Amino acid sequence: MIKEIIKLEKEGWQALSTDSETSHQFFSDILHDDAVMLRPGDKRLAGKKEILESITAEPWEGFKIENERALMLSDKVAVFIYRLTAQHADKGDYAALISSTYVLEDDKLQLILNQHTPL
Repeated sequence: MIKEIIKLEKEGWQALSTDSETSHQFFSDILHDDAVMLRPGDKRLAGKKEILESITAEPWEGFKIENERALMLSDKVAVFIYRLTAQHADKGDYAALISSTYVLEDDKLQLILNQHTPL
């Protein structure tokens, strides 16, 4: 499970660095219906629909994941914690500590909580 969530997280950033159609397809496949995303600036996105609507048309231009750590919280829940640096045409350089929590439901990993702490 740990290797799979690390792979999914990296694939997610790759999708966000491609185009909005790729991003929407990727995240519609892995987001839990009740997912929550906590973003900088007191922004809270709740539910798969709201999260998908927040994906911008302009992709990220690059990203780097460092200081990775994954923890099993139970046999069906794991969290991936890392430092991200990324570049975006509209948002400029971005650095944050990120945690993504995945739950195994119906034999499928789903992203249920994602939180960013800007650096």
